[in-house]
Amino acid sequence: MPLTKESYPHFNRSFNPEYLGVRRDVSQIMLSAAKGDLATLKKHFEEEGEAELSKKNREGNTLLIMAVANQHIGVVEFLVEQKADLFQKNRYGLDAMDFAAMYGIRSPILKLLMNNCLYVVPECPDGSFWKHCNGALTQLTNDRVYFVKTSVIGKTPPIVQARMENRKDEAVTKWLASVSYFMSCVKHGMLLLSSDIGYLEGDALAGGCLEVPADKRFVYVAERNQIVPYAYALRSRALYASVIEDRVLQGCIDNNPVCVLSLLRARVSPEVQDLQGSSLLMHAARRGSTEAVRCLIESRAKIADSNQNGYTPLLLAAVGEHGETVRLLLRMKANPLQTTYKGITVLAAVKHEGLKDIEQIIAEEQLRGKDRPTRMFAPGPRKK
Repeated sequence: MPLTKESYPHFNRSFNPEYLGVRRDVSQIMLSAAKGDLATLKKHFEEEGEAELSKKNREGNTLLIMAVANQHIGVVEFLVEQKADLFQKNRYGLDAMDFAAMYGIRSPILKLLMNNCLYVVPECPDGSFWKHCNGALTQLTNDRVYFVKTSVIGKTPPIVQARMENRKDEAVTKWLASVSYFMSCVKHGMLLLSSDIGYLEGDALAGGCLEVPADKRFVYVAERNQIVPYAYALRSRALYASVIEDRVLQGCIDNNPVCVLSLLRARVSPEVQDLQGSSLLMHAARRGSTEAVRCLIESRAKIADSNQNGYTPLLLAAVGEHGETVRLLLRMKANPLQTTYKGITVLAAVKHEGLKDIEQIIAEEQLRGKDRPTRMFAPGPRKK
């Protein structure tokens, strides 16, 4: 949950000027920051120089943290202009961004700090994403690349589950609205830190990365120490293009709908094929992965395409005895009378194999199609 005054121990004694004024560990310049006395602060700063920016009291609080905690926007703006470190932490592991967040993500003081950040870094559950990110975070911090973590808006909701169940979740909607607000405040957008393509699967989807428009997503390539646009990273054969195609193909083969969904939403083409000409939709249908099939069709995968033997997704699902997948494909206008290169239809193949249940499903869906009304009203007279 976001930080609040109640969750911070001894908030008043740590930041209230009345208490700070009698403490020996609090300098005059620090007291000026806590009071919001910008004129005195500037005078002290001219005398003491930049050395005061990094000084801490016994709680580890800096000038910037003092000013942020007491909501002195003018002082905060001055300190940021003087290159105060937004991410210097106190003894409780909290920085200026954390204290700004306690007043709400739309507070002027948090927006001021976010305006000085280049990217938003998503908070994700433990997994492949964060295993590859620690080194990148350290490198970027050393290079003074400022970023804000989405953790300031609270725990990431279960986005994967909400999306796979095809339902709107209020917590997800609210969280994504907050992420969108972040996007409008920072200078560039969402920064994905791992150069391992694995981040595109469960972690990235769970962290909301893929909910951000593609033109606002960037990738840090550790091997090059470069930040590149996300779309470029996906198109470049030197980076991710061939790897991502292999992963989505393997996701269909392994019956892993979460992988397929996340990679499709990461803008991978639904028309990827293996060396034998079998498409993603064919592999998903062969394994009976109804969710993956649904995702592929929604991404406009070609339902009538066939492989080098003339086998269609519907035929592969039917002979595999995957009834739900067959039903879905038929409702998406797959043709049970489409033939293979040897002239065998799906219906003929099902009858030959003695698959009564699949034959029944095809009959039901054909009857359902015939019973569907085409028009409720007769057309009116044509205008001359």
